[in-house]
Amino acid sequence: MRAAAYFFSSAHASETRDDRNKFYLGASVGSYQDVLEDDTLGGSFQIGYDLHKFIAIESQLGLTYDTYEETADGSTLSSKNLISYASIYLRGNLRFDSFTLFALGGYSYVRNDFELDISPPLPFFESMDGNTSDSDVSYGAGIDLYGNDTTALSFKWMRIIDMGDEGELDAWLLGFTHYLKN
Repeated sequence: MRAAAYFFSSAHASETRDDRNKFYLGASVGSYQDVLEDDTLGGSFQIGYDLHKFIAIESQLGLTYDTYEETADGSTLSSKNLISYASIYLRGNLRFDSFTLFALGGYSYVRNDFELDISPPLPFFESMDGNTSDSDVSYGAGIDLYGNDTTALSFKWMRIIDMGDEGELDAWLLGFTHYLKN
């Protein structure tokens, strides 16, 4: 009986934040840059699970909204773009006492809802709206700086989608990650 109690207390005492499987949630805001090099503000929400101290699975949902207006020769062209994405990643972690360096690799689905208007209208074109979607590889890297055992300030760069010659969507994000206790 004494041996069982000793084993249980020893195992419990050696458990650290890095040894437990944990769910985590995060929210980030930042700057998104598309293939046209337009910078817009946006945000994302993350949910993940540490499979081991070195590896996790993570999912992200995010969006960014952009408006553009240009006037030339008495005509005004305006556009509105809402870009949303859903991503799934395998996350590699290199953990230290007060911070974690990480790299992500996975796949993203991106949807662009757009609206174009010309004022005054042209004979064959006044406005157009629609959407496009695409999916491809996604990757990124960052750092979590821990304020305590369960909360971290997160900085990361993400290539939300990389379609080669067709373009990409990048993001620089600042946010918080919270690890739920078991």
